[in-house]
Amino acid sequence: MKQAPIFYLACDLHTKRMNFCVVDARPRKQEYPLPPSCIVMEEEIPATPTALRAFLRRVMKALPAPARLHLLVESTTNWFWVVDCAESRVEDITLVNALKAAHISPGEAKTDKLDARKIAWMARNRLVPSVYIPLKQIRDLRDLMRFRAYLVHKRSSFKNKIHSILHKTGVQRRHSDLFGVGGRAFLAALQLPHPYAFEIEALLAQLPILSQHIQEVEDRIMNKGLVEDGMTRILASLPGFGPILAHHARLEIGAIDRFPRHSKFVKYCALAPLTHQSQDSKKRKGLIHGNIFLKYLFIEAGKHAKTHPAFSALAQRRTHRAGAMSASINVGRKLAICAFYCLSRNTMFSSA
Repeated sequence: MKQAPIFYLACDLHTKRMNFCVVDARPRKQEYPLPPSCIVMEEEIPATPTALRAFLRRVMKALPAPARLHLLVESTTNWFWVVDCAESRVEDITLVNALKAAHISPGEAKTDKLDARKIAWMARNRLVPSVYIPLKQIRDLRDLMRFRAYLVHKRSSFKNKIHSILHKTGVQRRHSDLFGVGGRAFLAALQLPHPYAFEIEALLAQLPILSQHIQEVEDRIMNKGLVEDGMTRILASLPGFGPILAHHARLEIGAIDRFPRHSKFVKYCALAPLTHQSQDSKKRKGLIHGNIFLKYLFIEAGKHAKTHPAFSALAQRRTHRAGAMSASINVGRKLAICAFYCLSRNTMFSSA
């Protein structure tokens, strides 16, 4: 039985508007530019679910029946609602890596209409750099995990700001935990000039509110009935990982077989060094772009795993050479490698 023809539905997505270019998917040799004869329709619509649903109905009416639609949308910050809205209405969805697509698509001119055409061109030439799309229930729970990470990061930044104010005013702290009972009493007794006293008072007032919200988010997460599957138990066996971090990492990773080797996984975790080399000159400039949440999780675990026998020697060398943060990053990178092999082999972590 002859299959229904496939049509690519390329979308250039913005906050207020979205541009579409519908093309056929006939297999051909590499082509450039996009042939006008392959374009079925082009349209700009408001970036709303109602407008998208109405547009998809118009597309299906314009295509020869039966027809299958393959939606391609860029991985901008607002792609979630587009995928949620279109999942039941199209044959397949591909999330396009916007950063890599910018280096692949040719042409100097840039408009929203041309951007949609470039995505369609990449689809017809099998050049689309895709991004993994988890299931909707995973996406929702993962977003809750990411919100918790956001709140924890804000709480840490407020604490760091208080430390910065004390350094700025020349105050020597006398407590290892500045935000414990003794540390709070020490901060309350300080006689700092304006505006520093006001800044510390305002920051301290926000800390219990953030801690309360973090606890509420964690309660919501645990009430979701998280299933501690094999992947979660393996991740929890890694030094520095607790139940929350393990569940969050499980949701961010998805399936480990997406990564053919550990170097690809480390890059995805945004923990691989960004190297710039020109002839005999070779420099390290930060870390490569990737999943910022996995980067946060492994570095956070690395801070707690630095005293583990398997990583203590590395942590001491990196701390002596480049500081505590560099040590946490390097230990986090090693943890990511351990996670890849443990998950690939379905075995618990062991330092033996």
